[in-house]
Amino acid sequence: IRWSEGDQVIAFMKTSLGLRYQIKDEYVGKTSGYFSQVSSGSSGDLGAGIEWDHNIVYYPYSNVIEAEKLGNNYTLNVVLPSEQAYAPESFGNGSMAMVAVSEDNNITFRNVLGGMKLQLKGTQTVTSITLQGNNSEKLSGAANVTAYTDETKPAITMASDASTSITLNCGSGVQLNESTATEFIIALPPVLFSEGFTVTVTDTEGQTYTVETDKANTVLRSSLLVMPAVVLREEVVEE
Repeated sequence: IRWSEGDQVIAFMKTSLGLRYQIKDEYVGKTSGYFSQVSSGSSGDLGAGIEWDHNIVYYPYSNVIEAEKLGNNYTLNVVLPSEQAYAPESFGNGSMAMVAVSEDNNITFRNVLGGMKLQLKGTQTVTSITLQGNNSEKLSGAANVTAYTDETKPAITMASDASTSITLNCGSGVQLNESTATEFIIALPPVLFSEGFTVTVTDTEGQTYTVETDKANTVLRSSLLVMPAVVLREEVVEE
């Protein structure tokens, strides 16, 4: 993951009080860098917090994230956005959630999510793509992230009232090609689509196209589930 301009994190620096930090400009486009604290306003960042043994840092920043220490580990209440922005051959900015645990200021992030890569062909200009599991799997909304202090990989549990869909917003539109597939990547929590999933594609003409499978597919943390290329037609069914 390369840092983008304006990227921010929420950092619990050995305390339950979360502060906002932003990547310094000279590290934009790099995989490592330094962050500077962002002022919260005229009152500064003074506040009370419970003292901890570790720094807990989460990307992307949100002012509603809360962290709690449970035993030797830490949990964060987060919200995965129901809409992500399209980025060519990559995740949209802020889509790939990451968390770090450290006893000092050398922070190493680990991916919380995985993702799916869709490959589409056609003549359409795509404006949005909506993904839903066929067994009501939770894909966005409220979730609980566990950050372990023993180098165990982070885990995420979706809330019972989380959403069963997620949408990739392609802005003014992404033009497809008939001969070469265009990649669309959606960040997702690790999930088993036990009965497959359905993808609904909308183009600039307001037409919708359905791509679906009833086969079980699994999205793993820090991995991409790559789907075979399909040509958009009025109705496309993958057997």
